[in-house]
Amino acid sequence: RSLFRQMNCYRYQAAKLAEKVDPYAPDGRLIDRIDALLDESRLVRDQILHANLRLVVSLARKYSNGPNEMDELISDGNLVLMRAVDSFDYSRGFRFSTYATHAVSREFFRRYRQGRRRRDLELLTEPDLLSSAVECVDTEPDIVARANQAANLQSLMKCHLSSRDYEILTMRLGLDPTRKACTLNEVGARFGISKERVRQLQTRAIARIQTLARTAGD
Repeated sequence: RSLFRQMNCYRYQAAKLAEKVDPYAPDGRLIDRIDALLDESRLVRDQILHANLRLVVSLARKYSNGPNEMDELISDGNLVLMRAVDSFDYSRGFRFSTYATHAVSREFFRRYRQGRRRRDLELLTEPDLLSSAVECVDTEPDIVARANQAANLQSLMKCHLSSRDYEILTMRLGLDPTRKACTLNEVGARFGISKERVRQLQTRAIARIQTLARTAGD
């Protein structure tokens, strides 16, 4: 409470002095005084941040799946901690550590849910991804199932996609009976491209298949 009171006091004093600044003829000494007050407020802010860094590390350990992810979580958690310091109202009587714990935990849990959804998408099997690719474009709801979905769409892919796009979808959808469906990272390693580039090529190829499926449905 003492540190937050000091920080807010410095900021308040700087804001009041800033109201006196003439934008057309600024007083150098007044500007220096404002800068000094803001520097003091940043020093106090840093004290609060440093006192709570272990909190971020402790929470990151609970959500981390490896050292690389741990570093990312700590980095993001520190940004959340900085925002929490700026938005915390000590006058309400809550402990800052409690407030910060909730803020950082929410961010980590949000990342955790996003990561799970992303991993699920990266490991989609052939029926799941093919269905999602064409479910909104068929004029007859059961056309794909009745026409042997995998075989027909694989034939479309062979005829209308480039060899690289065809191989990417084959790997991603697990159309090769000797292999399981591959993740974006695995496909990217095979072609020497980034995971995001694989995602773009996959999206483009699926859009092409959607167009063909729509034409077939019509």
